[in-house]
Amino acid sequence: MNAFDVNVDIARMYGAKAYKSVDLNTAVISATPHGLITMLMDEAIKRMRLAVIHMEERRYAEKGTCIGKAIQIIQDGLMAALNMEEGGEIALRLKGLYEYTTQQLVLSSARNDPALLQVCIDIMGEIRAGWVEIAHVADSAAKSASAGV
Repeated sequence: MNAFDVNVDIARMYGAKAYKSVDLNTAVISATPHGLITMLMDEAIKRMRLAVIHMEERRYAEKGTCIGKAIQIIQDGLMAALNMEEGGEIALRLKGLYEYTTQQLVLSSARNDPALLQVCIDIMGEIRAGWVEIAHVADSAAKSASAGV
């Protein structure tokens, strides 16, 4: 292997990352606000699932990184997106669930407890399922309204 081969390998690696980044940027740009929240939930759940794997395989630094990312997504993405003034009781309850999930993520990391981490995954999965259902209902209502039904 010569220096040129290494550069090609590096170029492939960065090219793949750039392609993935462009793909993600395109998805974000074309997403509805509802879709963006769904994407955040999906990423938080993905990070929690990866943390379980890292925890079970005793890769504690990677586990910590994944849990930290999940917490960041919940706090800086999902909680920050809540409209507490117009969201009423639903926003208040979601905020409580996000705060509880964040606390449990910290505990699961400190205790290296995959079962506690699974509770967080389940909570976020339930919130996501409800969020997706809301989108389906809203889409159906919009289609009915535009069809004059």
